[in-house]
Amino acid sequence: MIIEIAIENDRISDPEVRKSILEQLPYVCPEYSNASFEGPGLKVWLKDGAAPDHATIEQTIRDYVETVLKSFRRVKPDIFHQNAGDLTAASTEPLDHLLATGQMRELAPGSFLLRGTLRQAIEGLDARFRDYAVGRGAREESYPTTLPTSSFVENGYLTSFPHHALFVAAVHESKESIDELVAHVRPRPQELDESHAKFGPHAEMLAPTVCYHTFEGLRDDQLDQLPMEITARNPCHRFESRNIRGLERLRTFTMREIVFFGTQADCERIRQEIMGDFIAWFDAWGVTYRVISASDPFFATSASGKRAYQGAMRLKFEAQCLLPHLDKWLSVASFNLHQQTLVGAYDIGSNTPDPLASGCVGYGYERMAYALFAQFGDDPAKWPGELGQIAGGPERPDH
Repeated sequence: MIIEIAIENDRISDPEVRKSILEQLPYVCPEYSNASFEGPGLKVWLKDGAAPDHATIEQTIRDYVETVLKSFRRVKPDIFHQNAGDLTAASTEPLDHLLATGQMRELAPGSFLLRGTLRQAIEGLDARFRDYAVGRGAREESYPTTLPTSSFVENGYLTSFPHHALFVAAVHESKESIDELVAHVRPRPQELDESHAKFGPHAEMLAPTVCYHTFEGLRDDQLDQLPMEITARNPCHRFESRNIRGLERLRTFTMREIVFFGTQADCERIRQEIMGDFIAWFDAWGVTYRVISASDPFFATSASGKRAYQGAMRLKFEAQCLLPHLDKWLSVASFNLHQQTLVGAYDIGSNTPDPLASGCVGYGYERMAYALFAQFGDDPAKWPGELGQIAGGPERPDH
């Protein structure tokens, strides 16, 4: 069954609006199977055997689309910087080569083992960004994989991005629960969904970003040496429903962040410095990319005011690389200001009279490597100039 919905709103042509609609549609419509935009209209394919009340399903989708459109009503993305590089060596689809040569292997939906030149390129890029952060005076830290669920309640993540949350739970601390779980999975090792009652409270979550660890580690502290910068690299985890696509959209991915603290003026200056240095590198490397004002992927029902405020205050910029084989832009880094939101949530203060603020810059390595493979070909050692030396050098030890 196909439902076709005509949309009479000029914003529907905005790629960011379309992306938001398509990514969150599976959460809104359980009968959803697939969807695409054709002209100004939305075509939705329903699962075989979907509920016969198609009128109700269509109205649900229409209401949802209207909610997304309203959230973008006062958002006008601006291109801050753009560079056109040489795409003569562009790959048709780097995933074909990377999978065929065993450089990536999917272990679970959206979670990949990486090896070979792909891993080597990521390690080389991280070495550059890590050395840059440390050279700026950033303190290095190492983090675990999880954080208390309470942290995500206090910092607002679970109200802004509930659709991305991945919870962690142990088996109930009882012999009966353990025996029941073993008895359940032994004859049916592929079936675990019926055993949820055997699990205890979801007191922890897999971290969706790096910086929340930074804030949790400074909870209730008074910062006396400002401005301050901290850097760390960590796996990040976000539930993506049916939106997983190769290295474009992963459930588990790697980020390095630089998190900074100071007055609002300090944070604005630091973000501008880091973004300016990023631009200088990507220009020199000949990457085809742009830096654009952006907003976070808020869930539709909580997005309107947050997205408009974030856009109006220019709190977020993204570096987006062109994927030439798909003719689309992919975010590979973000440059963010938090104002007092997160230092307030974690009761972090300072010994200065001015209000404490924070910000962060994040580099997404799987996406960045994928975009560079797409633009420059399958052998990082042959990438142009310094980039080839960075990404195609000797493989570095594990982190």
